[in-house]
Amino acid sequence: MTLVTLMTAPTPGAVGLIQWQGHDIQSHLARLTGRRDWPLGRLFLVDFKGIDQGLAVRLRDDWAQLMPHGGPRVLHDLCKQLDGQASRTIHNQTRYPEAASELEADMLAALAVAPSPRAIDALLAQGQYWDTLHLDSAPAILQRREVWNQLITPPTVVIAGPANVGKSTLTNRMLGYAASLVADLPGTTRDWVGGLAELDDVAVHWLDTPGIRHSKDPIEQQAIAMAATTIERANVLIVMRDPQTDWLTAKELGREPHLRVYNKMDCQTTDEPGVLSISAQQDIGIEPLVKAVLKQLGLDQPFEGEPWAFSDRLYDLVQQKNERAFQKYTQKG
Repeated sequence: MTLVTLMTAPTPGAVGLIQWQGHDIQSHLARLTGRRDWPLGRLFLVDFKGIDQGLAVRLRDDWAQLMPHGGPRVLHDLCKQLDGQASRTIHNQTRYPEAASELEADMLAALAVAPSPRAIDALLAQGQYWDTLHLDSAPAILQRREVWNQLITPPTVVIAGPANVGKSTLTNRMLGYAASLVADLPGTTRDWVGGLAELDDVAVHWLDTPGIRHSKDPIEQQAIAMAATTIERANVLIVMRDPQTDWLTAKELGREPHLRVYNKMDCQTTDEPGVLSISAQQDIGIEPLVKAVLKQLGLDQPFEGEPWAFSDRLYDLVQQKNERAFQKYTQKG
């Protein structure tokens, strides 16, 4: 039997460690790296099938160790390459010895990094769904993966608008602490600031940008230019105005916003269609805003108890409809 064991967790790190055991390990190393000569105990810098460069050593006739870079994608792709030569592959078991299967080990790894409370029950329930699943339902599973993976890797919500319309006040309310300075002076926020906000048990990166306005201050203008990149990459872009300002145009923002928010409704209301009215200062209209953000992300509905391809390996197995490898991945014991 040829056994591949991932000795390090698939989380970002400088160096990974993969243990490879089996008959005639020297031939296996030659096929993987192109190097034919493997004297015992000698460490070599090699190329792992174009996946990555790293170190490898043959410790015994039936035992070798591979040391690629420790990035999750490198470890995933290299283990996937080794799967074709292995009778059995073990991932994460050294970090999660309590896991009954590779699926459970990946689930525990996802739980360790998922910041959204909503992810907990969804991940813990995955074992029972995959135990009885047939890969014929793959298209639906793959389709919802991108949405649900936002519970593990938080999406970015960016708020933009003219100076002094209340963006910083709203940001501080969403975060639950004073991340942004609040003052009746345009240009108080000189750079994007923010943090992790929890919207109905969903964690998001909530970012406040400098007020977009004409200014002769070179530092402020540089900050506004840098904020343009943040706006461009936002999963949800919110544009805000108040009774004294107008909406920023898509040209000024660099893209169309997803949501329009009218702040300071306690001072003056608006009847504009498709606009969310709030008072960040008075905590009015915040709940509808939260629901609107989650709807844009596709996370406005509660988890309904369905299989979720939450790991890269699980996604690959479902996409390829590899029943044999899938059974090995979910097998307990």
